[in-house]
Amino acid sequence: NTRINEFEFGADLVTDGTNFLGVDYRYADGRSLNILDFESRFFYPDYREDGARILVKYVLSDKSILDANFGFLRRTYTSGGPLLPFSGYIGRINFQWQLTDKTQLVLRAYRMLDADITAQTDYFVGTGGSIGPTWTLSEKFTIALTAAYDHRVYLGFTPGVPVAPGRIDTLPSE
Repeated sequence: NTRINEFEFGADLVTDGTNFLGVDYRYADGRSLNILDFESRFFYPDYREDGARILVKYVLSDKSILDANFGFLRRTYTSGGPLLPFSGYIGRINFQWQLTDKTQLVLRAYRMLDADITAQTDYFVGTGGSIGPTWTLSEKFTIALTAAYDHRVYLGFTPGVPVAPGRIDTLPSE
């Protein structure tokens, strides 16, 4: 059980109502309510995380939009213990292309630093992307297909349950 206090702020420069350039900063202070035991050493997995990003949205034409963000993220653990800090570059880019009035194609790519949802200490670098065509057949009926690829390189471990050296997961999906 973790309590997280967050602070986030940013600013955007909107050029013509559709295009913008922005920056944002986020700080998070996570306090765990559960003590962890690792080799008879007890500690709280409290952490601090901060990150900054540059955000861009640019309408290339009446049929295509580029939406991207790039930045840097850093997480440190305040109570010491076996949990290692991590930091690195993050980013996401989305390209949307309206092929016809009823058909569009969305391409996505990303690089993130994140924690496994089941354990805030199993963190990984994730890279991947997706492609997804959408057909609008009528006002009430749309068909959307998505093919995605997610590649995770794990960097840490849950105390008492080491991640296998060099653990890498590849998650293709359709």
